[in-house]
Amino acid sequence: MTPIQKLFYLRSSLSNEPANCIKNLETTANNYEHAWKTLISKYRNEKLLIQSHVKGICELRDVKENSSIV
Repeated sequence: MTPIQKLFYLRSSLSNEPANCIKNLETTANNYEHAWKTLISKYRNEKLLIQSHVKGICELRDVKENSSIV
């Protein structure tokens, strides 16, 4: 894929806040790398990701007998 195709695909895959982070970038081949680096620097916080996953696991409801029949 060319960089501009990657940028189109990236934009189509995002929504909400992540999409807003790169919405003002002009759609050019040169801006794909900038968009990618912007998202990585904002969202690649491994400690926060781990905390979020652990919290999700801890907040799971108990599985009750015959719960698949509901």
